[in-house]
Amino acid sequence: MQTARAAKLAWECLDRYGLGDLWGFRFGNSRTMFGRCDHGKRQITLIRPLTELNHESVVLDTILHEVAHAL
Repeated sequence: MQTARAAKLAWECLDRYGLGDLWGFRFGNSRTMFGRCDHGKRQITLIRPLTELNHESVVLDTILHEVAHAL
């Protein structure tokens, strides 16, 4: 999946669940996870290489999983 599309989906999900003004989103390069929810920084992270390798439905599931942690 293209990272620009993934970022758009992430921000849409954050907004949909009322986190858009409070939380941030970024890409990372970890080798041990696909997504991360950091409560201290109020930030959701997707791993760029895995985002690029996976289908949109898998990336969206990961985004929603991390948003659930944030909530």
